[in-house]
Amino acid sequence: MRAGLSLKVVATIVPLVFAPLAVLAGLSLYQLKQSERVRTQEVMRGALRNLAMDVRSEIETSQRNLKFFADASDVRKYAGTKDEVRRYNLLQPGFIDYLKEIRRAYPAYEELRFILPDGYEDTRVASSQLPNLTEDESGTPLFRAIKSMAGDSYTEIAVHPDANALRLLQAQRVYPLDTSIGLGVTPTDLAGYLVMSRDLKFVQKTVEELNRNISGELLVVDAAGRVLATRDRARLGKLVADDALQRLHRLQQRAEDTPDPFTAELLPNLFVIAELPDSIFSNSAAALARALLITAALAVVLTSFLLSLLLARLVVRPVQTLTAATVEIGNERPTGVLPTARDDEIGALARALEFMRKTLLERRQGLLEQNRLLAERGAQLEFARDAAQAANRAKSAFLATMSHEIRTPMNGVLGMTELLLGTSLQARQRSYATTILQSGQNLLSIINDILDFSKIEEGKLSLHIAPFSPGELCEELIDALGATAFGRSIELICDLEPALFTPVEGDQARLRQVLINLVGNAIKFTDRGEVILRGRAVRDQFPSVRFEIIDTGIGIPADVLLHIFEPFYQVDGTASRRHGGTGLGLAIVRQLLEAMGGKISLQSEEGAGTRVTVELPFDCPPLPLPAPRGLALVGCESSGQSAAVQALLEARGYEVQRIAVEEDLQARRAAVAVPPALIVVEKRFLQAMRREFGAEPAGPRAIVLKRRLDAGDDGNTWSNHPRNVLELPLRRREVEYLLGGLETASPACADAASARECRTRVLVADGDMINQLVLVEMLSILGLHCTTANTAEDLLKRLEQSLLGDAPTGFGWILLDGQLADMDALRVIGLIKAMEQRHGLAVGAALIGLGSAARAQERAHCLAAGMDDFLERPCSQVELESLLARWRPAARGEGNADQG
Repeated sequence: MRAGLSLKVVATIVPLVFAPLAVLAGLSLYQLKQSERVRTQEVMRGALRNLAMDVRSEIETSQRNLKFFADASDVRKYAGTKDEVRRYNLLQPGFIDYLKEIRRAYPAYEELRFILPDGYEDTRVASSQLPNLTEDESGTPLFRAIKSMAGDSYTEIAVHPDANALRLLQAQRVYPLDTSIGLGVTPTDLAGYLVMSRDLKFVQKTVEELNRNISGELLVVDAAGRVLATRDRARLGKLVADDALQRLHRLQQRAEDTPDPFTAELLPNLFVIAELPDSIFSNSAAALARALLITAALAVVLTSFLLSLLLARLVVRPVQTLTAATVEIGNERPTGVLPTARDDEIGALARALEFMRKTLLERRQGLLEQNRLLAERGAQLEFARDAAQAANRAKSAFLATMSHEIRTPMNGVLGMTELLLGTSLQARQRSYATTILQSGQNLLSIINDILDFSKIEEGKLSLHIAPFSPGELCEELIDALGATAFGRSIELICDLEPALFTPVEGDQARLRQVLINLVGNAIKFTDRGEVILRGRAVRDQFPSVRFEIIDTGIGIPADVLLHIFEPFYQVDGTASRRHGGTGLGLAIVRQLLEAMGGKISLQSEEGAGTRVTVELPFDCPPLPLPAPRGLALVGCESSGQSAAVQALLEARGYEVQRIAVEEDLQARRAAVAVPPALIVVEKRFLQAMRREFGAEPAGPRAIVLKRRLDAGDDGNTWSNHPRNVLELPLRRREVEYLLGGLETASPACADAASARECRTRVLVADGDMINQLVLVEMLSILGLHCTTANTAEDLLKRLEQSLLGDAPTGFGWILLDGQLADMDALRVIGLIKAMEQRHGLAVGAALIGLGSAARAQERAHCLAAGMDDFLERPCSQVELESLLARWRPAARGEGNADQG
């Protein structure tokens, strides 16, 4: 076997090079110190080239990544969607998740944003340290630059407008995706720009690494010569030396044909400059060095000439043949004749290339066949997707129709069952009726969840923005859920900041749906203890309202928290689970909050309760400070209830001190001789109050707290004012009314106010006889007298008779179906107003619309027609009583409330 190529080269080079190199080494020993300059210069040039290559490579890699991100089908589909509602409600969450995944995979990318062709910043994902100062980028230098860029890509180093610092700014044009054929569209259909910003830390890191092994200094500067990256960080932001600045100016002006070997351009405003130490520029013994180097150079030239001839025959020409063959294989062209017959390494390499060429051809044929199969599969999947979308739309329409049709008989079932429970029943009969009522309510809740979820799935969720009071809404839903909490022996507490009772702009119905779902869940999963609904106004850079629902229930395991907001997911999905439901509630809550611009978070510990935090962008300005009214003692069994009472009293100007046991009260009496201005206690503190203040206290005013559904002693045995009793959960309006009477009037005034009872007559206008019967029975249980009307004509006739009769008797409330058989609500209200103008008399009744919760537009239609409130059916006895209490004539302050 012939000798290998390595042996041939070594055997040839050693005799030819050894002698000249020995002479050169001897002559160079003296000149090593003097030649340091040349060596250092070469090192600096190499380091400068490496630095330029590394930084350019990093910038080009970022631009390629940005182009890859922009070409993603999800991005192009989002960018090409013209329907803003669909883009924001359906596609944007996925688009934002895609951008967040990019940031997690590439943390160096500080910011990713999508800018529309008109300059508006549509979507943005950035680090928390980078503020977003404006969404309109049309006037910024960056947008003008990317709009006028020649190609599809743009890169520059510039001052970021939000960070106020230099950043690497890169942009990529985004074109919409033509989903009909699965291909892109022409560049004229520009949909926007995907913009990425990145700090210059990678430049500083590269400079520091390269500067470790060189004698000089590598600097990265901007167009003005200001240092952006260097080994000596004390020089950051300062100008370079004058000679380096002159070299930079020559490079910018292109004044020399030969580029400066110690200055390089990375971008039009980013340069690399090499600074050499002064010690290497010593020219002593330069003449001797030149002589020695000339001698050595002649020897090297002679040796190199002989060596090149040998290497050209043995190595260079075969390698050139192999290189040409490699290029031809890469271009998929037939290769020439390879030296496969040689026995050395070049022959082995030639045989390997020939094998690789055959393998690549075979795999290319396989890839073409796979591409054909994938194209066929893609067409099948697209057809299946269209069919699935059509089926989903049909499903949503069917669910909405069926939900509305089911509600009408459900109203009769639930209403009649609740009325049945109000009659005298045997124990077994009452158990059966209670089971029917609970099952019907569960079915109604499932219908509501399925309908809402189908709307969200279809992208048809709409918001109805109007002024409302968040505080009043919370108190209403606490009233509605009070009976459920009382039945489970749970303390239900409403702790609200008084500022929440000021009007805000938002969707009241959707917020009520969110809070009822969360508070209802807290009650359902709490066996003992308390459930607190707490509301506070957050006043920072972005004003908001924060609701917290805190319970002492069973809690949620840590492994379940990650999936708790997913549709159809339940904490206990087994067939033997204790708590029912569809698993849609929290998924609907999260999507409703996202639609309203809010957010939700959940903290829980298994066996220790749950805290749900909801934050919405409502602006509730602080209320003015009230005048001081003295000390108030508060004694409640629950610390949460004490906090709620304290918030209401402090809003009136009282200084509140909580008392927990009898010793607290005794210590208070011993420390201060003057009695407090107000005492608010629960029933279990009455005995201590009697011992300290007597049966008829002359000094402090006294208020007793009792639960609305509690029977028995209401505290009047201690308080000499029978009106000084507040029912839990507290309502701010009732507290203000009672405290106002205590603070400004004698007990006789309060008795006189209670004597002006509101009218007890109700006019019910409903064309559905079952719904009408249910309402009449429920109102009769409340002690109200009902008059019914089946049509709009009957309604107007009853009203006219009540106004023009020999002994006029007005109505306190009018319950009006939003869609009567012969006339809608808007026209009925117009006829009532016309009748009032014609006779010069006012009806003076609260107009309350009736309708189905399944049709969200029905509530808005009734309120727009001029009604005072809206009652969703089916409704419970508690909900009906709470709504009538809000609109009783005494609460409305009507002057003719004593006519009835």
